[in-house]
Amino acid sequence: MQGETGRGGQVWRRIGRLPFRRRARRKPADDAALNETPEGVVQPVAISRDSGEPLPPGAVDTEAPVTAVAAAADAPAPERENGLPQTFEDLTLAAALQQWWRAPLETTSALITVTRTPPPTEAVDGETAGDVQMMPVAPALGIGAAVIGTDQPQVVRSPEAQVQRSLEGLQLMIRIAAFIVAWAGCVILWSSPDRRLDDALIAGAPFLALAALIWLAGEALTALPPMRHSEQAQTEQTAVSPSVTARAAFADPTEMRETRRVQGIRVVLALIGIAGMFFAWELNADNTFTAGGVIAWLGSVLFIVWALAPARWTPFKPITAAVRSINRLEFRFSWVLAALIAIFALAAAFRFIDLAGVPSEMTSDHVEKLLDAQRVFDGQYDVFFASNHGRDPVQFYLLAFMAGLPGLNLDFDLLKLLTVIEGLLTIPLLFWLGRELMGPREPRLGDLVGLALAALVAVSFWHEMLSRLGLRIVLTPLVTTLLLIFLTRALRTNRRIDFIMVGLILGFGQYTYQATRMLPLIVVAGVALAVVFKVRSWVAGRRLLSNLLVAAAVSFVIFVPLLRYSTDFPEDFWRRTSGRLFGDDVTQVVDESGNLVYRQATFDERLIAFRDNVPALLVNYGDALLMYNWRGDVAWFHNVPLLPAMDPLAGSLLIVGVGAWFGLMLRRGDPAIWVVPLTILIMALPSALAIAVPLENPSATRMSGTLPGVYLIAALPFALMGRSLVTLIGGRRGLIVASVAAVVLVLGSYATNARTFFGNYDENYTLNALPYSDAAAVLRNFGESGGGYGNAFIIAYPYWWDHRALAIEAGEIAWPNTIPERDDVPTRLRDASLRESEYRLNLDADLLFYYHPDDALTLNILQTWFPMGTGILMETSQPENSYYLYRVPALGLLGFQQFLELNGLEPINLS
Repeated sequence: MQGETGRGGQVWRRIGRLPFRRRARRKPADDAALNETPEGVVQPVAISRDSGEPLPPGAVDTEAPVTAVAAAADAPAPERENGLPQTFEDLTLAAALQQWWRAPLETTSALITVTRTPPPTEAVDGETAGDVQMMPVAPALGIGAAVIGTDQPQVVRSPEAQVQRSLEGLQLMIRIAAFIVAWAGCVILWSSPDRRLDDALIAGAPFLALAALIWLAGEALTALPPMRHSEQAQTEQTAVSPSVTARAAFADPTEMRETRRVQGIRVVLALIGIAGMFFAWELNADNTFTAGGVIAWLGSVLFIVWALAPARWTPFKPITAAVRSINRLEFRFSWVLAALIAIFALAAAFRFIDLAGVPSEMTSDHVEKLLDAQRVFDGQYDVFFASNHGRDPVQFYLLAFMAGLPGLNLDFDLLKLLTVIEGLLTIPLLFWLGRELMGPREPRLGDLVGLALAALVAVSFWHEMLSRLGLRIVLTPLVTTLLLIFLTRALRTNRRIDFIMVGLILGFGQYTYQATRMLPLIVVAGVALAVVFKVRSWVAGRRLLSNLLVAAAVSFVIFVPLLRYSTDFPEDFWRRTSGRLFGDDVTQVVDESGNLVYRQATFDERLIAFRDNVPALLVNYGDALLMYNWRGDVAWFHNVPLLPAMDPLAGSLLIVGVGAWFGLMLRRGDPAIWVVPLTILIMALPSALAIAVPLENPSATRMSGTLPGVYLIAALPFALMGRSLVTLIGGRRGLIVASVAAVVLVLGSYATNARTFFGNYDENYTLNALPYSDAAAVLRNFGESGGGYGNAFIIAYPYWWDHRALAIEAGEIAWPNTIPERDDVPTRLRDASLRESEYRLNLDADLLFYYHPDDALTLNILQTWFPMGTGILMETSQPENSYYLYRVPALGLLGFQQFLELNGLEPINLS
């Protein structure tokens, strides 16, 4: 009977000849009163299946084969004191039987009342509604319906109003108490002087467990009948229930029938797409994107999407829809928009303050990224970048593009600028995610959760670090957030277009960061949950399975170039994953010359290595999940070593949020809600699976895919407490009190995280990094003051500087003057004198050598070769990282020839 509200009477007649759609008898005066108030009869409303929003009066959604039934809210009907639902006639047969078992006399009485009431005239017959199926909604037993478009929920006070208010106040006090207890526990953990010991964890954990239990006790109040009334009012019911819309769309087979009608066209489109895949495979071989290969690749994606898209979809439809939306756009300023703008401004300020100075220095990881981007800029278009254990390509193409813009150069500042932009783009997407998850049933709560989520991440140290780090890792939260948005839509509506969007995000996400390889598991888990909670017929099940296959097909087409690379160079593609799972010893050996080389490990060798490392997996999982509140990343590069990823505010909200989310899961049979905790567990795998190198777990970078999920859970209790404040205090005063409380908490969190980032993190980072910027300033001054970059050299020393970082900091990314061994100095100088580039050795200018302060042998040999030179100890901003310069007066041609002859080299001919 569910999903067939308009025709439910037929089912009842077959059972007991009882009309299903009957309403309680009322006086004409009552009808007039209802028609004059917001609680009156609501006119039929059409629902767009593309957007899920009500259409304007008289409009019909011609693009969708079926729109949803306008109905009352999908939540269980509120109960009166006797336990009976307010609208008995809206019960399903199973629910009616269950109600009769609980209260047989009252149920029988209500049933008799329904059967004696004349049926109203239906506005639209469900059998003849065609593309638009609508139904009038009116209060049956004193519960009003809110008119679509009203800004505030219309609540009709019941006799239990005072009880409801008292219970809501009690629930708010319980929730605040839970939050305070969680805060106390998080402060104990946060302030621990030594997180290598578990003393603080033992002291703080009981507070966290107690806080979660207290919140769950508050959640239990929601099950009381008066609180069900309150929750129904706060749900802001409209004439159309989005949950009913979703269920109707989920079970609707019309989309499949229309697909079969145009099957011939789709076969042609699919064949073109498959041909494009073949050419993309062939033309993007040898780890190189070619012009023809890229055209074939993108064309195959377009035609496969076109072939699998809903009926009447064309590539031009999104464009025309966007143009129509822009033309109809009406800017309406609201407090939600104002709050979102303020949050974004705070996030931007946090990320741009002293961007050039924090982080202060590059590392070899940054150097590798910039050199790869330089190769792209120079015309080398790799599908996958194999250096430094393998990296995905999107970030390097974005860097190369930005380097071509006026005023920008490939340097550390550009790395940080790009990742800051990517981090800021994530903030409004997080708001969208919160609103999408909560909004269809509770729009106001959706706004609050979205704002809380965006605000908590905006001031988060964790996301601040990812945004400023200058590495592609920051794309993982962005891609994960986008996936959750469209996966939420797909799981609720089972619409083909949403699954196509899921496939697009999965496919292109594989080109961002390796942690996104876990995202397909989230989709599979979500579909499994949808089978449990949503599928009620074979038709719906087939649609869900076919849509999942569509998402897989779309993502596979996008993956084709990477698939080709993974088959051509499997070791390079899987090296990073293999090293974490099996250990580098399985795939790396030292040859006879002492060089580290890679080998192809057998399946048995990998299996044995994995089996030996499996016991560490559960320990790793536990350590990974403790990262948020107890013991964080140990690497100075990613974190203040061992500091929790979340500050005390966010951490305490996460603890009570676990209880809040658990209650939400129990109240809603919604796979989109249930998939969020699974997302956290799945996206923790890139860190937890480092079983061969457990010291790398937890990793603030590899765990970044869990960031949207954990902050979403933390945002829910924040929003619930704020909503309760507004409801209990009431009016503008309630909104002001709740807003001030939220602002104080968010700014307090910002102060804590800013102090951590610009204080402890910056100091620790600078202490461990190498002073390339100081040394580069000397090189730049020498090169631009007449000495020339071709006359400056750095003599390598074990575990010392990366000469490439020195070159990049000096603004000369191609500077080639590194001397690996001190004995190679004569040969390198001779080769430099023969260059035909800007880095040619100028014999009439001074020479400059960088060398390590502990390298006494280099100093001795330089003094032997160039007795007129001078050694200078150079102090830096890091006293323990000083270095030496040895400056040699210009040799001239004659002096240089004598130097070569002294070292057994032939004189050069410069004529």
